[in-house]
Amino acid sequence: MKSLSQRLRGASVAIVDDDPESIELFSVVLEQAGAVVHAATRAEEALSRVAKWRPAVVVIDIAMPVMDGLTLLREIRRLRPLRETPAIAISGWGAARNREAALAAGFQEYLEKPLDPIELATRVAALVDANASA
Repeated sequence: MKSLSQRLRGASVAIVDDDPESIELFSVVLEQAGAVVHAATRAEEALSRVAKWRPAVVVIDIAMPVMDGLTLLREIRRLRPLRETPAIAISGWGAARNREAALAAGFQEYLEKPLDPIELATRVAALVDANASA
């Protein structure tokens, strides 16, 4: 079985979260595991750059100001090369309805904050693996 670093080596991961501390923590863990991380603190910023980043996986906070993560994912999925990009929703609100809304919007995973960064890296790696074998 491949290690986490073997699974993530060179994989492009986009993180969109309005909390810079969360971005920093997630970025460090994913980069140490070999991923190439692209980050944005605003959905609009991510939307203007995500096609260039071409991520293997996107990690999006669903509760952001101006444009929420559910809307952002819908907009990303309108971009032809990113229609099938796997996505992980993260949220500080643990309500079951948030999980349901995220999955209904097309996210493959839903994780609640505070996140274990290793759990996030493991979930990202699983989606990278699944997408590579599809």
